[in-house]
Amino acid sequence: MRRPPVPLVLIVGAVLLAVSVLGIGLLRAATYDPPAPGVAAAHAEAVAGAPGRCAGVPVSATRELRGMWLTTVMNIDWPSRPGLSREQVQAEYRSWLDLAVSMRHNAIFVHVRPSGDAFWPSAYAPWSEWLTGKRDGRSPGWDPMEFMVAEAHARNLEFHAWFNPYRGTQPAPSGPGADFAKLAPNHPLRTHRDWAVAYPDGPRARLYFDPGIPAARAFVEDAMLEAVKRYDVDGVHFDDFFYPYPEGGGNEFDDDASFALRADRSQSRADWRRANVDTLVREMNQRIKQLKPWVKFGISPFGIWRNRETDRAGSDTHGLQSYDAIYADTRTWVRGPVRHCELAHGRPIRGSARRRVPRPTDRRRRPAAARRSRAAAPRRRPAAATTVAARAARARARQRRTTRTTRRARVRCRTGAVPAAISR
Repeated sequence: MRRPPVPLVLIVGAVLLAVSVLGIGLLRAATYDPPAPGVAAAHAEAVAGAPGRCAGVPVSATRELRGMWLTTVMNIDWPSRPGLSREQVQAEYRSWLDLAVSMRHNAIFVHVRPSGDAFWPSAYAPWSEWLTGKRDGRSPGWDPMEFMVAEAHARNLEFHAWFNPYRGTQPAPSGPGADFAKLAPNHPLRTHRDWAVAYPDGPRARLYFDPGIPAARAFVEDAMLEAVKRYDVDGVHFDDFFYPYPEGGGNEFDDDASFALRADRSQSRADWRRANVDTLVREMNQRIKQLKPWVKFGISPFGIWRNRETDRAGSDTHGLQSYDAIYADTRTWVRGPVRHCELAHGRPIRGSARRRVPRPTDRRRRPAAARRSRAAAPRRRPAAATTVAARAARARARQRRTTRTTRRARVRCRTGAVPAAISR
């Protein structure tokens, strides 16, 4: 029996495909049920910018936050590789900022403490090897944080300093793993080995600061707040890393020593760990507000608090639960007692996520008391010899003040809308 020619087979196949597609289209048209008028109207209002709903809760905002996360760990985003020159690092960073502006972002979140290190000259941490290309703690000879903040503000972008509080190292071979001998000479876990917990076992191990040791937690907070004190950051940001994610295979986070010293002997290990994370979040929020009340504090947690099958208050999901796996009680942070949820620009949300907290439209707004205290402070007499760098810094400051004035005027003209300076 002769086989049909190949062109004929292709033609027949194309005809059958076209008939199938046409049939599906006719079937959908015949069974189409137009939405109710109320649904269409609600959709139109949402598109027009009216208050919408999120998980059944009415939400509205006078200003959007549209940000880009720029990680530095293992040179995933920036710098593109370790050990680049100052000029190359700065050029790459400017390119990222230009991309953020082109995408109409108004903020950038930069990973300045990825693994117990720092992208600024710190008294609490060694220089990041992802910047310098070396693990010797030596300075690159310039201040990247100062540069990053100034360049972001020059483009009218908020600068949010992104920290990983408890991670001390990255796994080998990219990082030192759990080998103390491979840490930078001034790494704090080299000095305080009792603060360190290695997890998991084997070649993927890394070192963590033990969240259950109050001195270690205070040190970690001081390390992050050093950057808040020294630089004109607009926000402090954590991602989802607190206690490590479970690795399985019989691996356990060995915090037996600190758990044995807990103040409340009735606490289970899980409740004690959650309390440790709650304390870090609460204390960081309080201390940031004491230092600079205008600086924002935010967290991007894991997406599932608990599953409904575990807790009736949980979500209709079936994944890892941050409450049980990494001891992050995110629901309590935003809904619970005031001591846990003063996270919305220093104003407490009492018991319910439904109460909207007003958000300042001006990135640089300071409290009146702070402005009065600054005005009353005696001014220092400038040095006789003014350097070129100092003059340039003052020129940039004047330019930023002009930009802010223009931005505030636009905000006043468009009350309740996204500022014109970032909405085009």
